[in-house]
Amino acid sequence: MRKLQVTTILFVRHTEVENPDGVLYGRLPRFGLSDAGREHAGRIAEAIAERDIVAIYTSPLLRARQTGAAIAAHHADATVHRSSLLIEVGSAWQGSPLRSFASGFSTYQCRRAEDDESLDDIQARMLAFTRRVGRRHAGETVVAVSHGDPITILRVTLQGQELTVPAIRGEGYIPLGSITEVRVKPDGERITLERVWEV
Repeated sequence: MRKLQVTTILFVRHTEVENPDGVLYGRLPRFGLSDAGREHAGRIAEAIAERDIVAIYTSPLLRARQTGAAIAAHHADATVHRSSLLIEVGSAWQGSPLRSFASGFSTYQCRRAEDDESLDDIQARMLAFTRRVGRRHAGETVVAVSHGDPITILRVTLQGQELTVPAIRGEGYIPLGSITEVRVKPDGERITLERVWEV
């Protein structure tokens, strides 16, 4: 019987964002990388330049696209795609000053609008993306540039932890510019977290 080919997905959290007013920028447009963020994105690109990457998927948001572009500069043959499944958390709190939130505030526990995303919503779309890429790129390596909460929620899920706000906060939260390596078989049901590292 033919051995199933494992797909490797490198989930990259975008790097530092220019946010002089200190707001929860969420899905707001035109929040691009800071100078430090662009430099950091370049270091990430160099760190994985030797990997045989065939495709780069990014969240549609500017900061993710800019991080993805830095990586793509080292992989001329890789195709570049945008995926709404990788987008930042949808919350009506976006645009609010961060200083206005009390310590321990969570947009998940204090939803402002009926269609604000829940932890389960984000988990479902991140798993859907992972399974889809596993089928589409059997035996290949791809990059997926996303955001802190979505990648952390995926990590918590793959570690078999209960999906709660405390589980995705604290020391286990995915840092800016970190890389979370995941492997998935084409059946989409066997997904494993290999490692998380910072550049």
